[in-house]
Amino acid sequence: MHSCIYQGRVRHRRFQPADHRFSYNVFLMYLDLDELPALAGRGGYLSRRRFAPATFSRADHFGDGHQNLDRAVRDLVESRAGF
Repeated sequence: MHSCIYQGRVRHRRFQPADHRFSYNVFLMYLDLDELPALAGRGGYLSRRRFAPATFSRADHFGDGHQNLDRAVRDLVESRAGF
């Protein structure tokens, strides 16, 4: 399985015109699109049909729900990148 959650910290500091700083935690999800069906069935954190901390509905992303999501994303990137 390739999908994972990355944890990091964003920091900022400014010295002028006034000293100011902040820092906060960030969490980023890397989801292998081919793994979505398996991920939605594990642990209850990601769901495709019911309430969960993270939900994913194929109909909300890249139009035609009948096309494979991975293929739809690749087609978009290829068309906009010009290859």
